[in-house]
Amino acid sequence: MAQSYSLDLRSRVVTYIKEGGSKISASSLYQVSRPTIDKWLRYDDSGDLSPRKAKGKRSKIEKERLVFVLNSQPDAYLHEIAEHFDVSYVAVHAALKRLGITRKKNHALQGTERKKA
Repeated sequence: MAQSYSLDLRSRVVTYIKEGGSKISASSLYQVSRPTIDKWLRYDDSGDLSPRKAKGKRSKIEKERLVFVLNSQPDAYLHEIAEHFDVSYVAVHAALKRLGITRKKNHALQGTERKKA
């Protein structure tokens, strides 16, 4: 993800334009695009030049539903779990990692558990 411009640079560009400099000259002088300068001027009008928080995409995988699926189907493969959520198995892997859930199977242990049952 790209890093936002510093508050110092933002204020220098806005001050330059308020003191009579053009947006085009500010763009070439500070190596910032015209639309970015326009955005900073709008931010300055609202009184806050600080960078806005980026909005992330909401996950299709709800934590409670994922835990329910994992508990109801403990031996399911990632691609089988992914079918429940209409996502890729990579998305399921990322969600499990984010939640700190591991899925490594111990085949030897599972075999002994089957014999006991």
